[in-house]
Amino acid sequence: MILAFETFFLVGKKHFRMMYNSLLGWASVNHLHFHCYAFNHELVLDKLKLTLLAGDVFKTDPKYPLPAFVIKFDKENIEKVAEKVAAITDILHELDVAHNMVITSGRCYIFPRKHADTSIVSQCVDPACVELSGQFPCKAEEEWTKMTAAKAVEMIASVRIESDLFARVEKAILEFSLQHGALLYSAEDFVTERVEFGLERLSVFDRRVIDAFDAADKASVLRYSQEKGCNPIREVATSKGLTMVAEFNHHRGFNKRARVEVPTINQPFDAAKFHFNKIAPKEVLFRFRSSGKGLLAGKRGIEAHHLAIVNISPINWCHCLYVIEPEKCLPQRITMEAVRVGFDLMRMTRAQGFRVMFNSLWAWASVNHLHLHSMCVDKPFGMDTCPSLSWGSSEPVRKLADCAHLPGYVFNLPNETSASREEQEERLEEIVQLFEKAVSFFHEHEIPYNCTWAHGSDKGMKSDAPLIRLFLWPRASAAGWEPHPAFDNACAELEGFLPIKVKEEFDSLTGDSAEALIHRARLDEKTTVLVEEFMKSI
Repeated sequence: MILAFETFFLVGKKHFRMMYNSLLGWASVNHLHFHCYAFNHELVLDKLKLTLLAGDVFKTDPKYPLPAFVIKFDKENIEKVAEKVAAITDILHELDVAHNMVITSGRCYIFPRKHADTSIVSQCVDPACVELSGQFPCKAEEEWTKMTAAKAVEMIASVRIESDLFARVEKAILEFSLQHGALLYSAEDFVTERVEFGLERLSVFDRRVIDAFDAADKASVLRYSQEKGCNPIREVATSKGLTMVAEFNHHRGFNKRARVEVPTINQPFDAAKFHFNKIAPKEVLFRFRSSGKGLLAGKRGIEAHHLAIVNISPINWCHCLYVIEPEKCLPQRITMEAVRVGFDLMRMTRAQGFRVMFNSLWAWASVNHLHLHSMCVDKPFGMDTCPSLSWGSSEPVRKLADCAHLPGYVFNLPNETSASREEQEERLEEIVQLFEKAVSFFHEHEIPYNCTWAHGSDKGMKSDAPLIRLFLWPRASAAGWEPHPAFDNACAELEGFLPIKVKEEFDSLTGDSAEALIHRARLDEKTTVLVEEFMKSI
């Protein structure tokens, strides 16, 4: 395959194509070979509409009479694409499915097809690689004069395999694509230098997320496009001096999944309702898990597989979701593994504007299936450096200062630039255990909550060393609340990012008007005292 792709670029002609027939797919010689030729006409496969299957594997437009799996390639990814194409053909061989291949215009088409009866040679055309590309070299003039588009379509469709067999092929290729593209990370993937705004220098993880989101956007997976920089942004400041960032996205207000209404924040997972195991494969960006290397052994979910998916109704560019151990069908109650994953995502990014978030039920979670959000807003928020006060007997538990948009707590994890990896891991595990105690208390007392992980520092501490900050806001229930035309006070908003739905609200917004809307989520006085006393005790 590598040689085939290299030959394609070496020739370099616009309409140069390379093709392949398997045995029982009209190969005439059982000795590995490709066909190549230049036919100075554009063919249907050169610009055929594609739909994303998963990862970087596409399918042909359903209107084309024979479905194919397609991988795009360029000079930079020849080896990677060759490996994937070879793996897909291995799957076809395992299932005893004949196939044809067409390489044209930066695309590699792989057509599963019926076994050809090569003992019967047509006087018109034999549907093999050339014909499936849309060119019909007729052998008899009489047949050539009778050829029509309808007849060509009929011929191509005649080699279509049974739907059950195609479903088996598609499932096997889908599973391979997701596993092959999985991200296996370790402590060596954590960024050890200061993060920065600007997005000029990205980590491997950043590039993976951005490229996958952009590919999904271009493939029309999203309900509406969200290219980088497509929405107006403005900054506002509260009278207490904290900056907030507002972004106008009129799609979000009426084009998102309806929020689930539940009688309790402890609502069990319900397989009959929508959950992320029901999403279309093309919404999956990649699987990921920790190898455990360089991390505290025995305390990490080394065998836990997670799913990065695109939010099809994104708040902004690069809004993604991370489904924690999806096969376990966990409800939207944050777990210790989810907290660790949130910190790990933050440690793999070099983008200071990358933030991870969580909403509980009754706090604007729309799906009762354990998941985190991530967004990349390339601006600082005032909350990133909001001061905090020591609170109680455990050092990591700190109470946000009064200037915070909403009363809450923060757990500060030193960045590796200011602490050794071992020290960071020990502190992380301490935070995870304390956070679990707080969350268990909230669920016991039916107190909703929002969380956000952000890069910043703490003006309430002696050092301005870089930190990964995990904010925790216990809050009033939003159950039964109607969406506000400005914004809904969920995880993003409480940290200072305001996705505005209505232009008039965007234009008239001030820091204090935004904060007043956020204050709807304040706990009542009795519950506030209850929470404060408990947080001091842990």
